[in-house]
Amino acid sequence: MDEGKVILRVEEIRKNVKIAKLTGMSIVFLVIFFLPVHYTYRVIIAVAVALVSLFIMRKIRLSADDILYDECDPHTYYAVSHGIYPKDSTSYIDALTAYFIGDFGSAAGLLSSLLKRKSIRTVKLQYLDLLASVSFCAGDFDLCRQTVEELKALLTNMKIKPDIRNVYSARYDFFIHFMNCDYQSALERLKVCKAVGADKQKNTYKFMMCYYTAIALYYSNKIPEARAEFELIAKLEPKIFATEKAKAYIHAIDNNEFMPIGSVSLKEFCEKAADLPVLTREDKRKLKLSVCFLALCVGFAVICTFEMPELKRDTA
Repeated sequence: MDEGKVILRVEEIRKNVKIAKLTGMSIVFLVIFFLPVHYTYRVIIAVAVALVSLFIMRKIRLSADDILYDECDPHTYYAVSHGIYPKDSTSYIDALTAYFIGDFGSAAGLLSSLLKRKSIRTVKLQYLDLLASVSFCAGDFDLCRQTVEELKALLTNMKIKPDIRNVYSARYDFFIHFMNCDYQSALERLKVCKAVGADKQKNTYKFMMCYYTAIALYYSNKIPEARAEFELIAKLEPKIFATEKAKAYIHAIDNNEFMPIGSVSLKEFCEKAADLPVLTREDKRKLKLSVCFLALCVGFAVICTFEMPELKRDTA
């Protein structure tokens, strides 16, 4: 990991977030105090500008995700994310990083901690989805089956786009078919994962689909086809665990050795999962003060607009 590269990325993202924040605050100030329209419209426009500003800041921060999903560099992604997010809000990022570098135990422990919290269904889906991938790649098939069952039950009660639902369902079916040693059915379901939204798929996703295809081909005794898939990963060398796995399979094939499916029990990691820190009393106090200050500013702005001559003419 290039520390200079990390520092530059962090500074660039922080700078862009700061610019978006100051620009939004300036526009809100000008709208509230100087825009020649009724105060009601001023408040509506100011709130809209503030929301747009927050959305832009979030998009800028999320640009760090490109380091993981396009550049396939989980170590740099981890360092940059810790540089732009508060230290108590990176648990999912830590779990994601641990998964892609092959530290499945740490990933499972962090996700188990996150799942102890009350979350909206879309967030819970995100946590369980990653846990299914972690447990599958670790070879803890009991945990994977259990997680997939939870995911399927959760999906039935959610309103999401049909193509996204199809991808989720196809990947979970792949896990189940593979664990049942029905590799041909597993490969058929992977075709759905590869086909839906193919032009929008990120590099990390493509590499993982390639890895899943390779292991399904390998254990269905289609060795030449499997080797070709493994070679593609090994040649491009994404900085994820699949690269080392692919090289290990190629070594086994070249030496006429059989590579068994690795199995790591994640039960202990999940049971030892700690409760993640929640808002302290001091954090809650600061949050309340921020909300009160914002309400005070809006109230002051409304009072000022009532005192302006042009508004008195409007309301007369």
